[in-house]
Amino acid sequence: MGTTTRWPAPARIPLAWQVASLLLPLCMLAGLGWRLTVAKPPAPLDARTVGNDERFGLTLVQRKAIYADIAGHDKEWRDLAARFEDTWSQHDDYHIHVSRHIQNIAAARKLPLQAVFLIYDEGLRRHWTDADGRWLEATWVPLRPRTH
Repeated sequence: MGTTTRWPAPARIPLAWQVASLLLPLCMLAGLGWRLTVAKPPAPLDARTVGNDERFGLTLVQRKAIYADIAGHDKEWRDLAARFEDTWSQHDDYHIHVSRHIQNIAAARKLPLQAVFLIYDEGLRRHWTDADGRWLEATWVPLRPRTH
């Protein structure tokens, strides 16, 4: 009635090829591990501001102005985030507003998004002030996603 298809017997792979296919990846991983242990670490970044340094094609004055624009909305965004009861949700909502504002600045100034985030980070780390002379405190609350 029915015909059965017989597959040819699988070819035997020589033992040398089997060993090589096992040892080659192991040797590559060992070599990579060795390279990582002997490679010199990169030189530390110099985070000091020297005069009117330029980063991302912007002078120090321009970067401080961008940071002051972002930091100037701090109270407004914290007030909006206060509608949530738990601290994590407030923190999450606040940073959604920060992120959206940074995206708008990047688009308006035709800057890479990463550059504007790095300017914000630079301002936080160097304690730059907003237009009213206040500096923001960089804090983060433990992750606890919303349950409702």
